[in-house]
Amino acid sequence: MEASHAPALRAWWRRPAPYAALLLFAADALVLEQGLLAAFLLMTVCGWLLPKALLLNKVHRDAGPTVRLALLFSVTAVAIMATIHINNHVARLRAERLIAAIDLYHASQGRYPLALEALVPRYIAAIPRAKYTLAFNQFLYHQHLSAARLGYVEVPPVLRPCFDFGQRRWHETSTISGQHSTCDRALVVVQQETMQ
Repeated sequence: MEASHAPALRAWWRRPAPYAALLLFAADALVLEQGLLAAFLLMTVCGWLLPKALLLNKVHRDAGPTVRLALLFSVTAVAIMATIHINNHVARLRAERLIAAIDLYHASQGRYPLALEALVPRYIAAIPRAKYTLAFNQFLYHQHLSAARLGYVEVPPVLRPCFDFGQRRWHETSTISGQHSTCDRALVVVQQETMQ
């Protein structure tokens, strides 16, 4: 009996489900960064796969493949959300390092740098990427007169945390409401310029 389960299990891994899960992970965790595909996977598990497995079990049919698929999609959804969370945490830590470098530059030069590249190599070794993603992975910086702002995209394209050096605080801004803070408005222009 064990021998008959082993080929069936191996055959299951040859099916497209693991590759689909990997593709969904890459799309949501490394490109979209919104968790929408993770939510879709969990709805699929709870609304279709688990009820189907219960029904199969009730009529004494093999629910194993359905349970394995539900487990695969659940693990994929959790991995997507964990990756998004870790990337945003990394971005905030790297932003704090950039803020410290910009403050050192300001203390030394009496003004904010015109661009982040002015910090290299004296104040910071290199300008880090905000996140380990394929898109929206750069810091956004804007300096005008005596004001400076630093930000990054947390949930593309709607949520952008923005640090205002004049107010010495973070602004959490969302484009869903259509209202941008003064801090974020400057970064929207910078983001549009970098995307062109």
